Amino acid sequence: MHEKPPVKIKIDPAVIGCIALLMAFTAPLTYGACLIYGIAKGYNSSQSIGPLDVLNVIAQIATAGAFGLALVQYRRSSTQQRQATISAEAITQIEKATKIISEIKTGKDSNIDQLNKSITLLANLGSNISELFKTMKEDVYKAIVRMHWQDMHFNHIRHTFTEIDGKAALRRELSISDEEFDTATQEAEINANRANPRPAFREFVFLQELLSHPNIKGKISLKEKFDALDLFCFYYLNDHEANDLLYGTLSRTDVRAHAPLLAVAGPDSWALSPNSA
Repeated sequence: MHEKPPVKIKIDPAVIGCIALLMAFTAPLTYGACLIYGIAKGYNSSQSIGPLDVLNVIAQIATAGAFGLALVQYRRSSTQQRQATISAEAITQIEKATKIISEIKTGKDSNIDQLNKSITLLANLGSNISELFKTMKEDVYKAIVRMHWQDMHFNHIRHTFTEIDGKAALRRELSISDEEFDTATQEAEINANRANPRPAFREFVFLQELLSHPNIKGKISLKEKFDALDLFCFYYLNDHEANDLLYGTLSRTDVRAHAPLLAVAGPDSWALSPNSA
């Protein structure tokens, strides 16, 4: 199950300033404490404490308390406003990403050039979303952003990238005869069936076999076809990077199952490594 990252305690200079101001305005408390102590212990006969002195102390203590409450409320309100602003922008970025994903061609229309342009845009948005999300404190606003990201991930990314027809996309890129391509496809199917992979990895294994077939091997480099392959995989398909965003779900992320064409393109190890974040 995905877990939230440990909370890191940061010292905010603004908080230190507020504490200093609070100490300055609560100085009357010291005076009041001393005065009350004097009343309890008794003063010399030459000294007298009138009702106005007592009322003055009470008024100063009340003023200091009201200031302290106002300061706490101001800090809380500022934090909530900041959270709301970041949350709204993060959701906007997620909606932009969702729109781009919805426009990716799938099935027999799968197109590597169009896919390349899409994942380049998505990589840029992924960077924005990641930075915004990491600056948020854990509260209802962050939970809402997490909910939108999960909707994009499960209902759009996974569906779209598993519906991309790798065979159709590769056929458009290869300058070989139909007969050569059909032979490679048939033998790749046989080898994939012989390997008997899990159903989720079957398309990945088939595309691996297809790209390694003598009729195709060396005639195309998928890695060079995708300008932002590594960044896209890092922000959307790295299980460790997406850990906090997927908090509360039991589903893991695996590029081989959820984007087989990108998996056979060979993203760098850092893009999928747990230590890349």
